[in-house]
Amino acid sequence: MAKTTPMLQQYFDIKKEYSKELIFFRLGDFYELFGDDAKEAAQLLGLTLTARQKGTPNEIAMCGVPHHSSQKYIAQLTKAGRRVAICDQVSDPNLPGIVKREVVRVITPGTTLDDSVVDSSQNNFLVGLYKQKNSYGIAMMDLGTGEFLTTELDDFQSLKNLLYLSSPQEVVVEEPSEWNELHELSKKMVEKPLPHFIKDSELLCNHFDVAGLEGFGVANMPLGIHAAAMVLHYCQETQKTELDHIKSIHPYRFNDVMMLDESTMRNLELLHSQKDFGKEGSLLQILDKTLTRMGARKLRQWITSPLLSKNKIEDRLHAVEELMQKTNIKTDLQLELKECYDLERLVGRIGCRRANARDLNYLKLNLKKIPSIKSLLQVCESNELKKIHQDINELNPLLNILDQQIAVDPPLTITEGGIIADGFSTELDELRNILNNGKEWLMNYQQKLRDETNISTLKVKFNKVFGYHIEVSKAQSGNIPEEFHLKQTLVNAHRYMSQELSEFAEKYLHAEDQIKTLEYELFQKTLEQVLPYLQEVQKNAQLIARVDVLQSFAQVAQENHYCKPQLSEENILEITNGRHPVIEQMLKEQHEEYIANNLFLNNEKTLTVLTGPNMAGKSSYLRQNALIVLMAHLGSFVPAEAALIGLTDRIFTRVGASDDIARGQSTFMVEMTEAANILNNATEKSLIIFDELGRGTSTYDGVSIAWSILEYVVKDLKSLTLFATHYHELIQVAEALQNASNASIAVSEKDGNVIFLRKVIEKGTDRSYGIEVAKLAGLPKDVVKRSQQILAELEKDRAEEEQHLLGVQPSLFSMNSQQASALEDNDRKHQQLAEHIKKIDPNTLTPLQALVELSEIKKIHSQEAEENL
Repeated sequence: MAKTTPMLQQYFDIKKEYSKELIFFRLGDFYELFGDDAKEAAQLLGLTLTARQKGTPNEIAMCGVPHHSSQKYIAQLTKAGRRVAICDQVSDPNLPGIVKREVVRVITPGTTLDDSVVDSSQNNFLVGLYKQKNSYGIAMMDLGTGEFLTTELDDFQSLKNLLYLSSPQEVVVEEPSEWNELHELSKKMVEKPLPHFIKDSELLCNHFDVAGLEGFGVANMPLGIHAAAMVLHYCQETQKTELDHIKSIHPYRFNDVMMLDESTMRNLELLHSQKDFGKEGSLLQILDKTLTRMGARKLRQWITSPLLSKNKIEDRLHAVEELMQKTNIKTDLQLELKECYDLERLVGRIGCRRANARDLNYLKLNLKKIPSIKSLLQVCESNELKKIHQDINELNPLLNILDQQIAVDPPLTITEGGIIADGFSTELDELRNILNNGKEWLMNYQQKLRDETNISTLKVKFNKVFGYHIEVSKAQSGNIPEEFHLKQTLVNAHRYMSQELSEFAEKYLHAEDQIKTLEYELFQKTLEQVLPYLQEVQKNAQLIARVDVLQSFAQVAQENHYCKPQLSEENILEITNGRHPVIEQMLKEQHEEYIANNLFLNNEKTLTVLTGPNMAGKSSYLRQNALIVLMAHLGSFVPAEAALIGLTDRIFTRVGASDDIARGQSTFMVEMTEAANILNNATEKSLIIFDELGRGTSTYDGVSIAWSILEYVVKDLKSLTLFATHYHELIQVAEALQNASNASIAVSEKDGNVIFLRKVIEKGTDRSYGIEVAKLAGLPKDVVKRSQQILAELEKDRAEEEQHLLGVQPSLFSMNSQQASALEDNDRKHQQLAEHIKKIDPNTLTPLQALVELSEIKKIHSQEAEENL
């Protein structure tokens, strides 16, 4: 290959350092991409692929996008999970030699501030992971809002739960191969170990300008500190700014909130429906009447982090109740909130030095809303709303800065002028006056000179060669003042220049460029003045978000007729006419009514076994009660006529049948893994929801496991539990266990047709009506008819078998351990006899061999009979 050009050599040198990024290389008014970057970008963006130095040994693929519209292309690449390095010109292109270029920032999925990429109703977390043996450090940063959290975990499942909750867009790790179990995040992982010369705690202390991390409550988290340092260093490297809005780091405290595992969040459809992973059909959709993006994010945080403190929950409930009662206050607050911009993301752009004048104008408009919000909260009496009123800061000094310095309706760009307010800078006002009133000034100046010289034909003129000048006839040149300088002599006229005109011309001809340069400098100074207030603005944003969620809870409660739950320290769950919050709204849209049901569990009755038909509403009943408990712990009113809810430390759910092919786990293995998680982590204060268990294996295996789990939950865990099943044998378990009861979904049968009444009644049922459901689903009539025949035969055989067992075996509920052992031994010998018979091939036996085998079988059977006696 021939020697390459200096410009391409410059590109190749930069590409070595940013080998995994797509480099947007600035060439004049375009960003160009070269080589493999160009080929990939052309495919992803639908660009035309060309070549530089085509037909030479140095030919290289090339494509480009206009500089002024590059943001939309970068956004497309970021959405596709690619990292983009912006390589800009950092020296004057008019100077001799090659233009100096360097990467000014790297835009990645976890660090982008682009609103077209980020869903601003939820956090855009960049996560750092650090592993040491079987302990883990995890840090989460939302660069756009300034949130920065860290914690340590001792078990992998808790780490997975937190990752599911945070839904990271990018994960920084030291060695990706250490995290093979997190295969679903493999494409989001970035290998960026902390350089050996950087000490993790020092990096954090230097950034926060503190001597130690004790004040943040994270000093005793070495793994969490290391993960946090990885995240901070990554952001500093990619953004190449001071990150002034990252003002603190907070520990993620598990003892303050209810930890929800991945299966519970998924099964209860808290944030997404299982159908299409969208918001519609989720609890979030029902509760979200927020009016600001800050409030929308806060609501998601509350839903996934229910409170454990009775006092804190009741503070929220009292605030919701007060807003429901003072509807005029709520309505006025809603009007103010509707006009609030996303303060947190404004702060993020300012802190990363990516803000424009329009961002500062939005900040100014938001600050003007705060006095009204504060005034409305002044009359509130609940602790939560009173505290918000006390803590919110009007920030008048910052408002004055923005009012005086930022134009009312500035453009998006900060390099074309029009961003600084009139009256702030005398120099800027003068330049604007010159630019806007230049022609008028020239006419006035011409008239002034005519009056002073008495030369009525004097003209102030302009041409491209000599610029501005004063022209008089040759005959009148003797009347020109001495201080005027002669510029040119013509045949019939002389041209002069005055000091005043020279100064004006200098300013007027360069006024536009001078204005742009001066406004940019003034804007940067304004940004510097805003930076010290960012932490207070973030606090205001958090307080406004809280108000927004509380009004949302109040609005939802009023519209849907929810009740205020009563909390108890006792282990109790008493719900009167409870409803499923999501299904209720779906039925309303279809003009149907949701059938409400009661639930009563306490220390005397900790378990309810729910049987009944498919499609009758068992799953809805289980989920609705779990959701009611969760909503109460959010501080929300609940869909019920009345609710007494004991404080719950965890909610566990095991629902349905699913497999995990990627991990090589069968349906049954997934069932057992989830069940094991529940049994190993639930306490007496937990609520457990089992919706089918043991269905992924043989009937006897499944019944045995479900049976054993029921006994363990009641006798050992003592957790409040709802257990839905089609194993009718478990009805006997509930009858035999002291603290258990049976319930079922009522069904009406008439003329061979089944009507699901959706009402829970206090007794079990031994029918699942599966064939009736299959008929409703549209199976061919012949299949349905044959199914009914087969079912009748199977039920007949089963009845005969059960009658035989009851005649020869003691009850499984009443037998002692010796009897149980004998029964197990007997079953084993029956199995041995069956296996012996299976091995015999009658077609190959001689008559004598057949008699020998028959004698052997009789002998084995006689031994069993004697032992049974």
